[in-house]
Amino acid sequence: MRLIKFFYSLTALILLLLSVLGATAQKDWSVYEDEVGAFSVKVPVTPIKNGREVIEVVEGEEVTFNIQMYISTDLVNQVNYIMAYHDFPLGYFLEDKETGFQETLEEIRQLHKVISKPDTIFHQGFEGRKIEFLIEDKFYCELRFYIRGNRVYKQIKQYLRKSSVRTESDLFFESLHFSPFNHPDFIDLNPENESFSLKVFEEYKEVYEPVLDDQSYIDDVHTIYSVNPNSGGVFSLEYGKLGKYFNVLNVDTFYTNYLQAVKMWSDSVISNDSTSIDGVYGREVVLFNPYNENYSRIKFWIDGKYTYHMAGALGKEELYNSASNMFFSSISNPSGIDSLGFIYSSKSTELLNNLNSDDSLEFAMAKGALSYYEFEKSDIKSLVKRIQLPHDDDTLYSGIRTQLISSIAYLDPNEMYKSFPAVYLNENTSCLLYTSDAADE
Repeated sequence: MRLIKFFYSLTALILLLLSVLGATAQKDWSVYEDEVGAFSVKVPVTPIKNGREVIEVVEGEEVTFNIQMYISTDLVNQVNYIMAYHDFPLGYFLEDKETGFQETLEEIRQLHKVISKPDTIFHQGFEGRKIEFLIEDKFYCELRFYIRGNRVYKQIKQYLRKSSVRTESDLFFESLHFSPFNHPDFIDLNPENESFSLKVFEEYKEVYEPVLDDQSYIDDVHTIYSVNPNSGGVFSLEYGKLGKYFNVLNVDTFYTNYLQAVKMWSDSVISNDSTSIDGVYGREVVLFNPYNENYSRIKFWIDGKYTYHMAGALGKEELYNSASNMFFSSISNPSGIDSLGFIYSSKSTELLNNLNSDDSLEFAMAKGALSYYEFEKSDIKSLVKRIQLPHDDDTLYSGIRTQLISSIAYLDPNEMYKSFPAVYLNENTSCLLYTSDAADE
């Protein structure tokens, strides 16, 4: 959250308003309501809406923040009342609320003369900060800003006359009301060359990334990002084709391990329920991180040769509102295959054979698959036979034989102890064969 450009743009707009409008008679305050912004507030004069685009560099990439501003100028008392909010650029969300607070306050300290300590405030249960400062060392300004899910609201009272103290009432601040988010419009999206469809918001983007890691069980990743224009909530669908050697012995165990892999160490599991996607079994989970107070709603499943992961980075009030429920229930006919036959089928024979392949790509894929492939007890005989053959990487922790010996030890420790002496004493075995990992199994 950056305020430097935000305040500079306001200064130019204020001068424009003064030159065009001239003095007007003060009227009774009235309520201004914005349905898309999901707020209402009392102002002395009907505000002028002004949208501003601010370009920032995030992780080396230029992104655009669309800031919606509403400026009500009390020309009699020479005070500007400014309401503003912004969501985050498509594909981004506020990961750490406290960092967002501190970055905003620090930029104010660098640009202006701060005359009060920042206070932590709450409004309708939403946390915010309050700070007072002087612009150009002479114009009093008070800022209150709140974080509501993935949307940031700012209230600013700025004096247009030289003053270092606040004299007007706080009606502008006290009257702020956050209203429920309106249900947004959806569109039906059918990704090119895919058999499924889902509902997304009007603003969305698709990203494709090939996976170049041989140890990944996914060949490629497609991601669809979409932002709810009425709340700033960020939704996504990530899907990818499973690698040729991917298998599981128990899909429930895989889902449990998958959840542990995708959640942060500090996440608490609020709910973990079975779900069905066109008859295909999956899981739907809600996570809460108490350190940054972020909620995530995720849904994941395997269908045929594809894996799917839906996610929403949301405020608590959005977890199960109509928009979220619509998105998470909208995907239809993910791959046209109502079967888990592929993931349960054995690929061990092909995998072990390709560890001798002259095709460098096939060899690399087979070796990489050793990091995730789940061998069965019926594979022990083939594994024992395979570890008799030396490899150039025998001295490495990630060496082929080291991984195969570890697999035998996991399936049947007694078999490992029976088989290993013959391997170790074989004249073709390097005396540096890395075996400490297997010996610890």
